[in-house]
Amino acid sequence: MLMYYVVWTRRADSSQMKKLVTFRFDVDVLARARRLAQGENRTLTNFIETILKQSLNGNEKAGGPLESRQDRV
Repeated sequence: MLMYYVVWTRRADSSQMKKLVTFRFDVDVLARARRLAQGENRTLTNFIETILKQSLNGNEKAGGPLESRQDRV
């Protein structure tokens, strides 16, 4: 079973408005993410955005482009 989660936030500066997107997560993954976010006293949106940014930054610092799982096979 998949659960839908909509990410939408707004910044005070309207030129930096964030985009509304929809993701589908496995129920267990979403529950784990919610628990971790709650443990850090953060919103689920902020938690997901932060770990995504960390992952993207880590790939860029490693000097390589992002690759899909298919590229790794």
